[in-house]
Amino acid sequence: MKNINLKDKKEFFRMINYLFSQKGKEQYAGEEITVSDHMLQSATHAVNNGLSDEIIIASLFHDVGHLLLDQDIYSKYNDHEKIGAEFIKDFFSDKIFNCVRMHVDAKRYLCTKDSSYFAKLSSASVASLKVQGGEMNKEEIKSFEKNQFFNEILLVRELDEKAKDTNFKNLELEFFITKIESIFLS
Repeated sequence: MKNINLKDKKEFFRMINYLFSQKGKEQYAGEEITVSDHMLQSATHAVNNGLSDEIIIASLFHDVGHLLLDQDIYSKYNDHEKIGAEFIKDFFSDKIFNCVRMHVDAKRYLCTKDSSYFAKLSSASVASLKVQGGEMNKEEIKSFEKNQFFNEILLVRELDEKAKDTNFKNLELEFFITKIESIFLS
């Protein structure tokens, strides 16, 4: 990333294509799909449910931080959401930024507030939850609930957890490029 001017729209799209086509072919930590397939599947679920372009794009980019890090994927759990959010920050709305940045906190929140949510987690997601801080304490819950995009963040999290089906037919990245361009901040 050092040689890329990420304020340049063309360079941003080149980087997205590279990340999804090259780095995204890695297996998604402990799951049977690749990182790119997971993100595309999350965004495809958003499209199939008729959700807004902002939720679709947030779902697409929620794990882009995994692709930006060169470390072993299991060590990425502490920061991938922050790194991904910083990567897209200058290009998209505060809603998209918050959905990407807070999707891990949303998992922690849902596991704290709803035991049935925890029961739906894959074994890989349960393992990562421990590294990501586990259940939230009361102060963290209050702070998280005050986020103006609270409901949207939870929605992106639900799409994230649902996006691990090896037989699911994803929409291709090219489909999402048009949506990205329509809400891209210039």
